[in-house]
Amino acid sequence: MVTPADSAYDSARRLYSPRYDSVRPGAIVFCETTQDVWRTVRWSRRHSIRVVPRCGGHSYAGYSTCKGVVVDVTRMSGVTVNHAAGTATIGAGAKLIDVDEALFEQGVMIPAGSCPSVGVAGLTLGLPDEAARFLLLSPPLPALARAPYGVLAAAAVSLLPGWARRYQALGM
Repeated sequence: MVTPADSAYDSARRLYSPRYDSVRPGAIVFCETTQDVWRTVRWSRRHSIRVVPRCGGHSYAGYSTCKGVVVDVTRMSGVTVNHAAGTATIGAGAKLIDVDEALFEQGVMIPAGSCPSVGVAGLTLGLPDEAARFLLLSPPLPALARAPYGVLAAAAVSLLPGWARRYQALGM
């Protein structure tokens, strides 16, 4: 956890866009497990403190910061593939570049966007289903992949082996 008293505070609170540099959260909690997320959200709600999730910090509307508590899930970035089930489990803190690389190494891919530093949590939860379909998040993540309080803990998505071959043909 980083608070305004910590030397790392200024770098920890900044987002992708400098538009929200003036927002000063009371704390940034770097969660490593879903239990960390749960505890942070529970504590914040018990004390009536606003809590927001953050992964890539790309929210152009400023949704990944607040004056309360920022739940940063960037440390929850694992990507595993279950070929038998045809699924991947992607941590809420994974960035698109990390997802693309991990899936490509396994010979599978998902169409998900073009900005490498966008976080998966915001990409999947920050968009209405119509926008997710437009951006080729196909199929949209099921409601069960969305954890309580609007924080994505992990998601299983259908793998599309054909996309890996297309990216390879393009030299990606």
